[in-house]
Amino acid sequence: MSIVEALKLISLGLLCGFLSATLGIGGGVILVPALVFLLGYHMKKAVSTSLSTIIPTTLVALLTHYLIQGGHFQFLLAALITLGALFGAKFGAQLVHQISTHRLTRLFSLLLIVTGLKLAGALSVSADTGTVSTTPPLLVSLGLATGTLSALFGVGGGVIVVPALNMLFGLPLKDAMTISLLVILPTACAGVFFHRKFNNVDSGALKTLVPAAALGAVIGTFVSPHIPADALKQILGFFLVLTATLMIVQHKIKSKTPTVA
Repeated sequence: MSIVEALKLISLGLLCGFLSATLGIGGGVILVPALVFLLGYHMKKAVSTSLSTIIPTTLVALLTHYLIQGGHFQFLLAALITLGALFGAKFGAQLVHQISTHRLTRLFSLLLIVTGLKLAGALSVSADTGTVSTTPPLLVSLGLATGTLSALFGVGGGVIVVPALNMLFGLPLKDAMTISLLVILPTACAGVFFHRKFNNVDSGALKTLVPAAALGAVIGTFVSPHIPADALKQILGFFLVLTATLMIVQHKIKSKTPTVA
């Protein structure tokens, strides 16, 4: 690994950890396209490598919430969701191995657009519902969807867990976020384990990305109270939509050029 590549990985890790702590989003929506554009990663390799960086950032967020904010966790709900998420992680990792790069790029771009519009405030759903009971089958099903999404796209899965718990099950947003963190940690670990079976993870890059992401999360934890989060969310939202558009255009150009498989 060259010095330039190492510096890029350190910068990406710091940025992803920082944004995860300050905005509560998975670093995968930033890291995956960055690995593709800046370091020339294959899409499947970028997804698998990104998932590994979620582990330290989530762990830092959990410790911060418990030690500094004094939060409490609803372990039973988290356990039921995690049960489904572990099976979903295996299914998602298998999909990455089987699905074409073209389709994976399209699906990930769609995820970026939805996430970007939501962050920018252009896509919103009322949270005044909440009539669905938190029955075990529904929670396990939610976990199955979360684990699949996490392993398939290299993201945390909070983009599903938090809105679902808040809008469908009527849980307060703060409780939904803490439960999401409890689910994401084991789900990401399982996803990384299954991805390693398919040799998709760049272990060399992780030695630089993981500590940088953890450090970025720590910095973000202490800086977040002093940052105008709403303005930062809007900027990041528009950036993600632009990134998704560029990914689609770039992949169309590459697909028209014959390449060796």
